[in-house]
Amino acid sequence: MFWNKKKTDNEVSLYKLTVGHDRYGNLIIKELTIRTDDVDELMVLTQKALQEFNEMKVTMMLEVK
Repeated sequence: MFWNKKKTDNEVSLYKLTVGHDRYGNLIIKELTIRTDDVDELMVLTQKALQEFNEMKVTMMLEVK
């Protein structure tokens, strides 16, 4: 299963987070692409992407139970 953050027409996607499962069934990040020229913004967007990934993991854990 792959998820990509969807954007609206007015929203510019600055990062792409693609997740999947490893051979043991664990949720993993398959691809993380961040587009920015600013190091501070890079750090902020990386944190947002990782937070989104962690929220997906929690959601999946709750759905399994």
